[in-house]
Amino acid sequence: MAWHYAFVTATGRLLNEASNLGDLAALAVRPDVSIVTRLARQPSGTTWDEATRTFLPEPAPVVVDRLNDLVAHADFAEFRQVWDTLSTAQHAAVRRMMIKLLGSFRFRVSTESPGLPAEDGP
Repeated sequence: MAWHYAFVTATGRLLNEASNLGDLAALAVRPDVSIVTRLARQPSGTTWDEATRTFLPEPAPVVVDRLNDLVAHADFAEFRQVWDTLSTAQHAAVRRMMIKLLGSFRFRVSTESPGLPAEDGP
């Protein structure tokens, strides 16, 4: 089934989408709006690109290692002071322990806070 996408011709800003072209009739009559038709609805994992006026794969999220946060982030300055006093062997031991401790929370998306998410308690 074909899908239709209405966008502002000058900027490429996506306004609406519909499987029925008639649903975009109010937009189609505007002189500043263009309609593009695709053979099928765009799959999840794609996003409208205003510059090319096409759908492109969504970029992979930027992932941050919370172990690096502990050493580099200003919120953890006290940890950095202790870290700087450790030997290379002690750094390795602390990293191994932190990997076990953090488990699945070791990595975060760059838009998340460096702290751990709050747990829903009783």
